[in-house]
Amino acid sequence: MHFISEQEFRSLLFYNADPRVIDAAAAQRNANPCGVIRSTPPGVLVEDRVHDAQIRVPVLIVFGDDDTLIWTRQGEEEQQSHFSGSSDAGTIFIPEAGHFPMFERTAPLFYSAISSWLGARFSAP
Repeated sequence: MHFISEQEFRSLLFYNADPRVIDAAAAQRNANPCGVIRSTPPGVLVEDRVHDAQIRVPVLIVFGDDDTLIWTRQGEEEQQSHFSGSSDAGTIFIPEAGHFPMFERTAPLFYSAISSWLGARFSAP
């Protein structure tokens, strides 16, 4: 079972992706958003936010700047505050990207942002 139709998947989750990338993503689409349906309910319960505060490592939250499917922009901006146990929690928005910023035409910005974030926090051996 899919939570959204094929057309919704193609039109709601992507903002500016190459149609061939959308086709490839659609061909690999799992029957549910996470691949393991049992993981979805515990992941979205409000009560589970209590556990977010127990996370002590650096946290990076990444959203496509044009993702309107899951949260409001305010909700996206507030999400990092859930990780109050971490002294290093931040959020970045990838321009011209939807729900899957790694598949958009601006994917190089996504990979560069993650690489910079990791490089600033973790040194290579």
